[in-house]
Amino acid sequence: VLHGLYIEPLSVKSRGWSPNDLWVRDDIIQGDDVLSQIYQSIRTDSDFQTVIAEKQTALETLDSMIEDMTGAVPLSKDYALAQRSLNTLIYERSLVETLSHYLVGMMHYYRWQDSGGQDAQERVLASQELKRWQDSWTTYTTTVASLPGVATPYRDAGMVKSVAAALKQLQ
Repeated sequence: VLHGLYIEPLSVKSRGWSPNDLWVRDDIIQGDDVLSQIYQSIRTDSDFQTVIAEKQTALETLDSMIEDMTGAVPLSKDYALAQRSLNTLIYERSLVETLSHYLVGMMHYYRWQDSGGQDAQERVLASQELKRWQDSWTTYTTTVASLPGVATPYRDAGMVKSVAAALKQLQ
């Protein structure tokens, strides 16, 4: 959760009770209005690289947990409970992957905007991440969220509209 939902450079700077500026809260995912403010706080290369690394760490940790749990499921005395536990990890991994593509893609998009639309590398990176987000979001909402034993899916509160607008500008 720490690396998947929170943003370390932001939490260090804000020193408040909200280490993620509430971009993800109460099963909703905010849009551009919140992410653009976060970007203003973490726009340095160092902060940006930290954000990318922490999201990758979250995914690697979840992959390791899924691998361990996959091996444990057949050994469990309560197979149904063990399978639901595995499903919960799969759900969390799918959510974190979706959030990672969204956050990183939008940060690249804002960097591209800051360049006056001239930084071709940021444009490509933003487009790639946001297209990956589309696939992740679809998988999360249609497949993973329906697995037995998982939490209710997070809901869009501006994310889909923000990505669509960004992708349109990036074309």
